[in-house]
Amino acid sequence: MIHVRTFRASPCSPMLRFATALYLLEIASAHRGSTAASSMEQDLMSSDEDPSSFIGCKKVFFDVGSNVGVHVRRIFEPELYPLSPYLKILDKTFGSPEERRTDKSLCAFGIEANPKWTNRLKDIEESYGKMGWRAKWFAPSAASNVDGQTVSLEVSSDGASNDWGASVHSGGGDGMVKVTTLDIGTLIKTGIDAARRGDPRSGQEGKTDAAFRTLMKMDIEGSEYTVLAHMLELGVLCKSYINTLTIEWHDWKLPENSSTATKLKAALADPSRCPLGEITEILEVDDESYLYDRATLPSTNSWCYKSSGAYAQSCSMFTWTRLRFFDEAAFAKCERRVVFIGIAILSIGITAYFLLRPKIGPTWRNKAFTGDKQGELCVQSQ
Repeated sequence: MIHVRTFRASPCSPMLRFATALYLLEIASAHRGSTAASSMEQDLMSSDEDPSSFIGCKKVFFDVGSNVGVHVRRIFEPELYPLSPYLKILDKTFGSPEERRTDKSLCAFGIEANPKWTNRLKDIEESYGKMGWRAKWFAPSAASNVDGQTVSLEVSSDGASNDWGASVHSGGGDGMVKVTTLDIGTLIKTGIDAARRGDPRSGQEGKTDAAFRTLMKMDIEGSEYTVLAHMLELGVLCKSYINTLTIEWHDWKLPENSSTATKLKAALADPSRCPLGEITEILEVDDESYLYDRATLPSTNSWCYKSSGAYAQSCSMFTWTRLRFFDEAAFAKCERRVVFIGIAILSIGITAYFLLRPKIGPTWRNKAFTGDKQGELCVQSQ
C-alpha cells in the first residue's frame, strides 16, 4: 500500500512576496550568462562516489534534487526554517535537532544536476564538515538509471523560482547545459551495503534493522519514473534499504495518455517485491518553503559554537542577522526576544536611577540652591 500525504508550504504574505521579488533580481543579475559549468565544478566530489563515503553511517538522508540544499540544512539547522512541514518527518526519522547535530552516524547525501548551485553546495559541505556534520553532494550530476552519460538539462536563465524546475525533460526553460548522469539506484545499493557491513547485525538479508534508518526525498522534475523503475529492479525500494521516500510526482511531464505513472505506482504498492513484505513507505510531499535560502552558514569560530562541539542556536543580535528577512515567524520570534531584552535593560536603568536618586539628587540640588537662589532669600529676609 502506498501511504500518501500532501504538504505544501509556499510564501504568500506581502512581505514574503516583496522579498522574493528583490531576491529574484539578485539571482538574475548574479547568474545571467553563467549556465555552463567549469571543469572544476564538473569534477567536484567525483572521488566521493566511492561507497566508502557511507562507512560509519547508520542514519542516512538522500536529497535527490537538492536545488540549493535547503532540505539538508533543515537536518542540522532547523531553527532557521521553523515553518517547514518537512521538519516533522526529520524529527520522526532521525530524532530531535540536538540529537541530529551530535550524531556522528547521521549522514546526508545530496544529488543536484544544475551546475548553477555547485559552488553553493560545496560551501555548505565544507562548512558542515568543520562543524562535524556529515554532508556530501554529487554535483553537478543528473539522477538517472545509468552512469556517465551526457544529457541536456533545461534551465531558466532569469533564475525564476530559483530554477526549481531544471529538468532533462522539456518544461518551459529557456537555456540548456550539459551534465553527466549518476546511477542513483546503484549508488544507494552499494552505499547502504557498505554501511551495513560495519554493523554486527548486518547480513540478515531482507530484514529491517531498527537502528538503521534511511530517508529519501526526491524531486527530479519527471526523471523519477526512470529512476524508480531502475531502483525497483535493484530491489532497493524495500525498508532494508530505504525506510521512507518522500516524493513530488510530475505526471504532467509524461506523454498524454501514458500509462507509465499508473504502472509504476502499482508496482511500488506490491508487497511481494520485498522480503517479508517490508516495502518502502511512500509519502507525497512537496515542501517548497524557504526556496530562496539566504541564511548564512555556521562556523566553528562563531560565538554559538561551544567548546563541547555542540551547536547552540540561541537568539541575539548576531543570530538575528542569520535569519532571512522574509522568514517572518523566525524573525518575529527573535524580534520579540530582542525587544524584550531591550525593555528589560531600560527598566533596570530607570530602577537604578530612582534607587540612587536620594544619594545623588540632593547634592545636585543643594549646589543649585546655595547659589543665586540663596542670595535672593537673604535679600528678602532683610
